[in-house]
Amino acid sequence: MAGNEAIKEAIKRIMQANAEKPNSGTPPPNLQTTTDAHENCSTCVHWEAGFCKLYDFRTQPDQVCDTWTPIPET
Repeated sequence: MAGNEAIKEAIKRIMQANAEKPNSGTPPPNLQTTTDAHENCSTCVHWEAGFCKLYDFRTQPDQVCDTWTPIPET
């Protein structure tokens, strides 16, 4: 369980850092809130704990856009 706590803490630090990044890009196309648990920002390959790397834009895990791309299964 200690490993899980360390992962949670690392994610929290990344999200805090990303929350302070400026939106230097453009908003993702048709960015909107979703209730879909499988297709959302947090399950997109471009998302990194609160920040869309593709558009250089802050997003929330419960949002989705037209360029959502699933994280490849390993």
